[in-house]
Amino acid sequence: MGSNVPTGLPVGNNVPAVLPVINNVPAAIVQGPAVVTQSVSSIAITNSMFSALSNDTKFSPLSLAKDNWPKWKQKLLQVLGMSNLDDYIFRTVNQPDTAIDPTSARNWSKNHAKTVSFLSMHVENSELPLICV
Repeated sequence: MGSNVPTGLPVGNNVPAVLPVINNVPAAIVQGPAVVTQSVSSIAITNSMFSALSNDTKFSPLSLAKDNWPKWKQKLLQVLGMSNLDDYIFRTVNQPDTAIDPTSARNWSKNHAKTVSFLSMHVENSELPLICV
């Protein structure tokens, strides 16, 4: 009654069985204050992304034999940035915990797979084994 602890928030080891939601975002509880996870939406690869590469006569798939890494990297990052898939390259989107936010976790996995697939489509076949997933 005289406590300054807001009701509904866990204190110490008193973690509720159902995790709270803060501002419509599921929260993970770590021994005290809540840590808000980032909600992840599904991202589409648009036709304009494919067009940006196929209509560029100077662009060619990544090939170590052609030594085209700098130009390829620059163009792919620009195109992936069109839909924020570059965030998966730079690892600025953390993989959500399936137990806390299964929808975001599924969206993250699909977005990651889309990014890897899109990159794979623009790499010479001889270079495909070098792509890290």
